[in-house]
Amino acid sequence: MKLLILCLALCVVVMGERCHQANDCSVTLCSSGSSLACIHDECTCTTQSGNGCTTAQDCHQHCHNRDGHCVDGSCHCRQG
Repeated sequence: MKLLILCLALCVVVMGERCHQANDCSVTLCSSGSSLACIHDECTCTTQSGNGCTTAQDCHQHCHNRDGHCVDGSCHCRQG
């Protein structure tokens, strides 16, 4: 039984927490200085680059090859 619980927990970690908005995220925890965001229906920790944006394309150069997203007019970079 313990093995089954361990396997299920591992599956949840590998698959990630699903969401429609950041308020749906209850399991994902982010480190200090990062923000919780719902990107592509997955709870994700991001850091703000400090740059404004209107589309995700505006953020790619500011995120230094990390997955850049425009969230509420501000570039967010997915944490490694």
